[in-house]
Amino acid sequence: MISAARMLFAERGYHATSTTAIAEATGRSDTAFYQYFSSKRALYQMFFEELGQELLEHFDRIPDFGSDESGLATLRGWLAQLGLIFRSHSAAFLEWPSPGIDEPASDNPQEPYFARFVAAMRSVVGGADLDGLEVRTVTLATASLVAYSNVVLDTRHRVTGHLFDSFDELDEVLARMMHRALFPSSVPPSDVGGGSQSAEPPLETEETLLGLRKPVTRRARPTIDRVLAGAESAFLRKGLAGTSVNEIIEAAGVGHGTFYTYWSDRTAIFETMMHRAATAVRAHLAALVETNSPAGLETWLAGWLDVVERHGATLHIWTSEIVDLPPLQPLGAEMDEYLWEVAGRLLGANPVLRQLDRRAATAALWALLMEFPYSAWRRNPVLTRAEVLHAQRWLLGRGYLGWAG
Repeated sequence: MISAARMLFAERGYHATSTTAIAEATGRSDTAFYQYFSSKRALYQMFFEELGQELLEHFDRIPDFGSDESGLATLRGWLAQLGLIFRSHSAAFLEWPSPGIDEPASDNPQEPYFARFVAAMRSVVGGADLDGLEVRTVTLATASLVAYSNVVLDTRHRVTGHLFDSFDELDEVLARMMHRALFPSSVPPSDVGGGSQSAEPPLETEETLLGLRKPVTRRARPTIDRVLAGAESAFLRKGLAGTSVNEIIEAAGVGHGTFYTYWSDRTAIFETMMHRAATAVRAHLAALVETNSPAGLETWLAGWLDVVERHGATLHIWTSEIVDLPPLQPLGAEMDEYLWEVAGRLLGANPVLRQLDRRAATAALWALLMEFPYSAWRRNPVLTRAEVLHAQRWLLGRGYLGWAG
């Protein structure tokens, strides 16, 4: 039963996995499940804490690393092992889930782990330049960046069919990003400036949104926006697989007839949401390519967090869930290609990452821009918006773009 539960949680996520499904996978009944486990959450917590214990042991062994090449190699080895730990556990166990409708609220068990991680990190970053960041923020940003870079690289390349034989390239990208952010004098800075080309225009206008049964009219727009906002809220709690049409309708405060006037099913409304999100991402990333100052980067990041706030649940599902939904994959492939182009322009004059694998660098960019703020601020708020923005500015400006300061 434990093996079946682990597999189902990994495939479907917490909310889309029922105790009945776990029991049936082993030829047993719900009654048999409750003979061994008090609840689904108790079983999930066992897997969650398995990962937590492995991470504690790894953080307790964090080595001292300095600003030279030897320090970079030491950091690379530690981050590579951290990535391996995350890859050996499903991404389903990276965050404590929100309670289901039939479950009582419970304390999030992550914070005691975080305290230990932070204490370990504090012991080795005394000589680093954290740009005024709290060690807690640096620690959580590091863990999130490594975890979700691995998720992005694995999932998005399973969609495209370009599998990685080795994650060594990603380990190298992450190590150089982190090392340059911690020790900005370790690599001479690049020239501050945007790309040499303007990014492509956004996708089609919202009047032709994918997934809708009919075009958007001025009269229909408020209703459509209301339902889409309700769906985003529902997906934030439970993901795509764990959310029903009824839950979307309830979150939006509309009737069934209203929903089915515009969409045929849950996949159709998600297609609409993904189209809107992709349009917003492309428009905002076009401005990143042209950003030419640290102040401009901070302004850009503030606007980007507005995109994450509005579309983060949708974009997270694109990152992690649509691998098994062929109708959604063409739009996802367009996003993959656009991110690849943006990363290439940003890396063109970069002294830190320009010689490294572009697929790995693209995965790291998306994890830093989207998955880190979504997981640490929106879905599981362990950092404030201001803390996330500061960490992104530090890692993107210094670590990814190679700017001074």
